[in-house]
Amino acid sequence: MNRLLMLVVGLSMALLPAIAQDDFTRIDENGNFSSNTNENKKDSLGSDKEIPKGLKVWTVDTRFGDRIAAQPDTLSHMFMNKLYTYGLRGEYNLLGNLASPRLNRVFVDRPTDAQFIFTQPYSYFIVPVDRFLFTNTLSPITNLSYFSCGDKNDGEDHFTAIFGVNAGKRVGVGFKFDYDYGRGFYQNQSTAMFNYTMYGSYLGDRYQAHLLFTTNHQKTSENGGITNDNYITHPETFNESYSTNEIPTVLSKNWNRNDNINVFFTHRYNIGFNRKVPMTKEEIEAKKFALEAKKDQNLREKNKKGHSGDNNSKDNDNKTYTGRPDNATIAGAEPEDSVRNNARIKVGSKAQADSLMAINKQTKKDTAWLKNEYVPVTSFVHTVNFENYKRIYEAHETPTAIMPTLIIMQVD
Repeated sequence: MNRLLMLVVGLSMALLPAIAQDDFTRIDENGNFSSNTNENKKDSLGSDKEIPKGLKVWTVDTRFGDRIAAQPDTLSHMFMNKLYTYGLRGEYNLLGNLASPRLNRVFVDRPTDAQFIFTQPYSYFIVPVDRFLFTNTLSPITNLSYFSCGDKNDGEDHFTAIFGVNAGKRVGVGFKFDYDYGRGFYQNQSTAMFNYTMYGSYLGDRYQAHLLFTTNHQKTSENGGITNDNYITHPETFNESYSTNEIPTVLSKNWNRNDNINVFFTHRYNIGFNRKVPMTKEEIEAKKFALEAKKDQNLREKNKKGHSGDNNSKDNDNKTYTGRPDNATIAGAEPEDSVRNNARIKVGSKAQADSLMAINKQTKKDTAWLKNEYVPVTSFVHTVNFENYKRIYEAHETPTAIMPTLIIMQVD
């Protein structure tokens, strides 16, 4: 213990000068240190460009393909309860371990949709089409979460990966990977679930489309409960003490398997008209970023062309050519009749010229942050939704007799 403490103290003393040298490298006339960690810093790619931020999510109606605005869950409030099968607030009854079947204690909150009856207890894992979030983002997003607890006997693991990216303003694609594995606290109670989802969307003015492909695999081991409740309620009646994984159960080598595939596709063609509407704050920031990026790209191309010219390019690097050359002369005078009879606005004073310039600037300012919005009047919609559910119950050992294998399938 003393050696470990000395090692920690030694490493801290060794790293302190390096941290101080990196964080506090400036001192003013009053003797105050200032941090310099965020100045003149570049990322691993050698670039200091600003990355645009923006994310919009929505759900899709399964019948008509209408987009319904939604809010992404980005808060850390009650994030630690997100893993629990019994819900954020403990409103579900369950068998105890991760990814086990559950049932809402409040009857009116139980699902009433036409989902496959054997997958309803797994509502926390299987996401219906009308609750799936499609994304539209200004820059690629990645969300990784990993939960782990317990040991090799009763441990639980949950890994989730979400990725979304846009190819321009209209095309958005991404995928979701979800894996749950629970060993269980009792015998024959392990669970394993796998989900993979791919999605894509195209949002044009006249044509819109959404595609969603989901595959789920669920495997749950069934134990039928413990053989005697006294192991839990009256453990003193037994000569030996039992841990939870040593208590005998009714069933062994019995599994429930659920496999389902869902393919959803909806698209529509709109007929309508265009109108001018103000941009949102996020759209204005994105347009400013695009203008600055284009300006920077043009400047880089201009400098590149200047350095890749002839041998005299070195003499021309520091020259700029704007406006009329100094030695240019006007070739001739304009005829008097053309000046008198033209349709130009005649500016008679400096005040009038300033007012015209102010009006022109105000007009450009008023119309700079407007966008064209397409208002659909009539839409032609086509939607396809394919669902395939399969359930298999396997019983390799039973207390009294051999139970036949039961296969139930449903195709919508």
